Amino acid sequence: MKNSILILFLFLFSCNWNNEYHNLKDFILYRDCNENIYLKREVYLSKKEDYKPSKYVRYFDLVNYNDSILELKKIIDVKSFHQVKKSDTFSDKKYIYIFIDKPAISPNIYVYDRK
Repeated sequence: MKNSILILFLFLFSCNWNNEYHNLKDFILYRDCNENIYLKREVYLSKKEDYKPSKYVRYFDLVNYNDSILELKKIIDVKSFHQVKKSDTFSDKKYIYIFIDKPAISPNIYVYDRK
């Protein structure tokens, strides 16, 4: 009985300890256990000619929309979201999303209305 209660407790509260991202769409959109939505991008540490570029994966959940910072989950339409020709540009039925890989810029995703 104690084991059952412990297992139930761990199951119900595991989200607090498990920050894994789960594929939501096409391995570019991910969701965490708190229902936040992230855009997965490979970010390069160095692009200089004399260094071998090294990259790592980051997940971005904030966007700049009309000079306001919003959570991606507040504006994205997951069903229609897609990448445009393997670029850093994405689109859904309402918006265009542009990812900019610049460390000094935050958030790295700019969102514009579709015209």
